[in-house]
Amino acid sequence: MATINSVVLQGNLTDKPTLVTISDSFSVCQMRLAVHEHKYTTDGESTTVTHFFTIEVPGKQGEACAKYLEK
Repeated sequence: MATINSVVLQGNLTDKPTLVTISDSFSVCQMRLAVHEHKYTTDGESTTVTHFFTIEVPGKQGEACAKYLEK
């Protein structure tokens, strides 16, 4: 039985998304996302850790991301 994993990331774009055309009818949108994680140390002090993700969105959905998303 196949399973589907799902992840929801909320963060900031680090740069404008780019649309890369692979063939005449297929394109991929590439973007970088910065996600901030707030942690507390054992002393009770708050620290922020930033994680960077490279995301690729294929097809029509990728074209919409390149058109409507901005930094």
